[in-house]
Parts: sequence; structure tokens; C-alpha cells
Amino acid sequence: MGWYGNRNLGDEIILECMLIQIRSLLPKARFVVISEDPEETRRRHGVESIPRSGGRIQRLRRLLTVTNADLFILGGGGLLKPFGSMELSVLTWLGPLGLAHEVGVPTMTYAVGVSDGFSPGAEGAMRAVLGKTDAVLVRDEESSRILGRLGVTGVKVTADPSLTLSESLPHNRRTHLVPQTTRISVFINQWFVTRNEIQDQQAWVAFEKALAECLDHLIETFSASVRFIPMQVTEGEDDDRLVGREVYELMEYKGSAELIEGHVSSAEALDFVSQSDLVFGMRLHSLILAAVTGIPAVAIDYHSKVKNFAAAIGASDWVVEVSGSAGEAMEILASKALSGGYPNDRVAAKVKELQGLARENARVAATLIHERKGRTRLPSRIGKGFLAILRRSVGRRSW
Repeated sequence: MGWYGNRNLGDEIILECMLIQIRSLLPKARFVVISEDPEETRRRHGVESIPRSGGRIQRLRRLLTVTNADLFILGGGGLLKPFGSMELSVLTWLGPLGLAHEVGVPTMTYAVGVSDGFSPGAEGAMRAVLGKTDAVLVRDEESSRILGRLGVTGVKVTADPSLTLSESLPHNRRTHLVPQTTRISVFINQWFVTRNEIQDQQAWVAFEKALAECLDHLIETFSASVRFIPMQVTEGEDDDRLVGREVYELMEYKGSAELIEGHVSSAEALDFVSQSDLVFGMRLHSLILAAVTGIPAVAIDYHSKVKNFAAAIGASDWVVEVSGSAGEAMEILASKALSGGYPNDRVAAKVKELQGLARENARVAATLIHERKGRTRLPSRIGKGFLAILRRSVGRRSW
């Protein structure tokens, strides 16, 4: 269960890599993914899928699916974060995880990200459910620190599953046997703008202008071409194409820029990045794709996960803040990278370490299944499930 079926390419890459890694250890494994759009998940990943929401019939279906599992996995991705109604947001993810534990199914979090700033009720739910989870795996040190402060013990730091994508999919790295146009890929995030996560909207408008001016400078100085690549494409406001168009319209040299308008697959995103000379990445997974393909990247810090990843690969000095004064910093870093000043060797060594940690997630999943003994009979587990739901309803307990 994760943020799947929501047209977010980063989360779909996570799921794709999870499936590949677990199958490498458990070739006969059967997967059921709880998704916002089961049909899309079935089409994209070739697995069984059931709805994440719905009425009584769908709730019963989820209960039967969970109780019949050999392992329940929550993740990956940055699921545990304060958003909207904090307790409701957290319990959306912790509820099924806690239910699986109550009916006797092994449980784990798979390299999840945890943010700070929860309400006391949400913190209590995290303590209660994660304290009983068989394996709590998080994707970075900050997530481990936050859970440690909440009193969750035994947390293990691994890494984002998507770090293994380049091992699984072929990609075409650019060659420089003949002179070519300098290619710059831009992954900019619409979602956190529309949801007012950036408190100073004037600063965001100024940042868009600064980014447009920076890209114009690089086009003029390096004869560059620019490509805006969306990682989330929807029919609503959560659409990266919207903000890409805004920056594009602010540019002077529009003829050297391209807007990708359609859905991008993981293979296409990997190819776009690997054939670039530089990436501007606001989306976390654009930075991960750049790191695994050895492409220099300037990270745009809109969320702590961006800085966390840059620190993990030894590129903390290659992060810029979302502000109107970011243009000069972006120009300096971009020019330095295009002139050979990016720490490629250091990043490559760090990425290799992280890829080993990313593979550890699947090893833990396989171990939990292999070590399970004395599996409770299915009717008993179903009965436990109904009792657990009844206790929650009567006691107004949400987890």
C-alpha cells in the first residue's frame, strides 16, 4: 500500500523497483497493490490491484485481502507527513498496517519517509502502530531521528527503492564523440504550490522568474536546449505541466525550450535524464534519476527530503532555496557543472552505497516471509479482522 495510482511518476518508479527487487528473491511471489486507481496500476505494473477507498464492499475486499497475505508492506515514499487533517492523513496509512498486525500478518514499512510537525494524536498513533510493526525501514536519517523522538525503537535506515531503477531498465547515456547541443532537463513541482506549502507566494513568483532568467542565461552562454519534464500529469491542479508553462512563458529564448505535455514512463524519464548534461530537480525522484545515471544536478529545495537526499549523495553544496534571489546561485552552480566542476566521483561512490541499502528492503521482506512459522488459519484471521474493526468502531479507535 502506498501513494499508487495517483499519476505520480516518482511513486510508480518506487513500486516498479520494489516489485523487481522482491521478485529477484521471491520469483513466485504474488502481489496485490492497494491503489487509488487499480485499473491503472494493473495496466502499468501487471499486478493485481484493489481500491484504496470505497464503501462497505470495498472495505470488506481490503479486509479479506489483508487477512490472506503472507506480508503487508506499507510504502515506499514519503507517506508519514502532516497534511490536511494530520490524524486522518496518518491513519489512512497506519490503519491497514495496524489491522494486518492484529490479524497475525507480518508487517513492514518499506523505506518510507517521515516528516516532522505532527499533532499529539498523530504522534500517538505512529507510536502505537509502528511500535508493533515487525520491521520499520525508513529511507533517510531524518526519518529515523523523528521516529526515535516519538519513542519508536528498532528503526532501520535503508534507501529509496528507485535508486535501483538504472540496474533494471536499459538507458541510453549520451556520447560526446561529436559536438552536441548542451541539454538541460527541468523537473519542477506544481503540487506544493497549489497546496500552499510554500508560505510566501511572492517568493515563489520571484523564483519562477529567477529560474526563467537562469535558463535564458544558460541557453545564451552554452547554446543549451531546455526540456521541461512533468512527473505528475493530471486533469486537476496537481499537474507539473502548469508550472512548467509558467516558467516557459517567462523565458526570452522560448525557441530553445520544449514542454513535454504527455505522461512520461519510467523508461522515458530515465532516458531523458541520462541524455542530459544537467538536471534542475525540484522533484526528489528527478534527482535520484540524475544520481544513478551520473548526471550533474542542481537541487531545488522545497521540502526537507530534497536536502536529505543531496546530503546522502555528498552534494549538499548543490542545493538552492526557493526564493527570488536563487537565480544567481543557480547560474553559478549550473555553469560550474557544465564546466566539469560537479563531484561525479563522490556522488557515484555514495550512490553505490545507497543502492546496497535500497536492496536491503527486499531482503527484509523476504526474511519476514521465510521466518514466519505456525501461520494462523484463514478463518481465524478473518474473525480477528472483524473483531478488530468492531473494537475500533465501538471504542472510537482509529488504528
